[in-house]
Amino acid sequence: MALPRVRALAALLLATAALAAAQSGNSTQEPGTIPVAFEGSALLISYYSGVSEALLERGVVVPKQTPISGLSGGAFTGTFLHLGFNGTDMLEFWKSIIDDCTKTPGGCVGHLNGRMEDKLEKVLPQDAAEQITGVMRIALSQLDASKRDLNDSRSWLIADFFDKADLKSALTATDFIPCFTGDTVYTIFRNHPVIDGGYANGFKELCAGHDIANCIKVASWYVGDKANRTCDPNRCAASAASGCTTTERLTTSLDLYKNDYRYVDQWPLIDVYQRCPVSNYPGLAPNPLPDFVPHNQTVIDIYPGKYGPLPTFNGTETLACEWQSWSMMLPAGMELDAMDVIYQQGYKDGIAWCDENGYNV
Repeated sequence: MALPRVRALAALLLATAALAAAQSGNSTQEPGTIPVAFEGSALLISYYSGVSEALLERGVVVPKQTPISGLSGGAFTGTFLHLGFNGTDMLEFWKSIIDDCTKTPGGCVGHLNGRMEDKLEKVLPQDAAEQITGVMRIALSQLDASKRDLNDSRSWLIADFFDKADLKSALTATDFIPCFTGDTVYTIFRNHPVIDGGYANGFKELCAGHDIANCIKVASWYVGDKANRTCDPNRCAASAASGCTTTERLTTSLDLYKNDYRYVDQWPLIDVYQRCPVSNYPGLAPNPLPDFVPHNQTVIDIYPGKYGPLPTFNGTETLACEWQSWSMMLPAGMELDAMDVIYQQGYKDGIAWCDENGYNV
C-alpha cells in the first residue's frame, strides 16, 4: 500500500476512534474532568462505594475537581467523594447504619434518615457546604403543594449550599422515599415539599448540561437484559407476582412549582403528610405512589452485571430479581455480608470500565 494511503487510513482510524471515545465519555479528556452521574441506590448503596474506590484508584474522579451529580444514594456518594472519603470509608459508614437498624426493633423502615442524622453530623466537616459547592449537584423531586398526591414532581438540582445544615437537609431530602426513609409521606427542603430525587430525575437531568454523551453514568439497580431472564417465583416472590416488571415515569419537567411557603398549614398536600404506611389508606391519596424515572433512558456506563454474571452470595449466583429486591430489603441476618458482596461487585465493575476505556494503572 502506498505511504500516503497508509497515512490517510491511519488518520481516518484515529478520527473514528476519537469520535467513538467522545461519544462514550471516556479517557480522551483529562482525567478528573469528565462529569460523573450517580443514580439512586436505596440499600444497594455499597455498590457505589465500590465503584468510587475504582474510579479514585484510576484517577477518573479527583476530589474537589470532578463535576459530580447524584440523587439519593448517588448524592451521598458524590458528596463523600468530594469530602475525601474513599470507597471503604463509605462502606463502613453505611454498614454502621444498617447494623444499627438490624439491632433495633422495626429495622430501618420509616427510620433510615433518623438512624443517619447523628452519624452524618459527625462525619460532615463544618465547612462541608463550602467544599462541595461548585463541584457537586444534588437532585430532588419538588412537589406541587396545591394537590393531595405526589404525581408530576419537578426536577430540582441544587448546586449551591448555604451551610452544613443546608447540605444535610438536601441529602436527607434527595433520599426521601415516602414512608420508607422517614415516617412521613414527604419532607421539606427550603420551605418546599420534596421527595426522593429519583421520582423526577434521570441521567438526562443529572448529566451536566444534559450532555449524556460526555458523562460517566453509574447505576446500581439497573441490571441490563438480565432483568428479563431471571424472575424466579421462589427466590423473588414479591417481584415475580408482577413478572418482575415495573412501571416507569417517561416524562420529566424542570419548571419548579411556585409553592407559597407562608401558608404551609393550608397546603392541600398537608392532608396526606402523615398517611404512613400508605397501604393503610387504600383508595386515598397519596395512593398510588408515583413511578420512578427509569435508569436506562440512555446507555449506562457502569452497572451491575454489565461485565459478567452477578455475584455469588451464600453459595448461589444472585438472580437479577434478587439483586433488585435487595434495594429495599437486604438478606435477613446477612445484611452486612451482602453489603460486602455488593461493594465488591461495584469495585469489579468500576475497574472493568476503567480498563475498557483506557484508565490503566
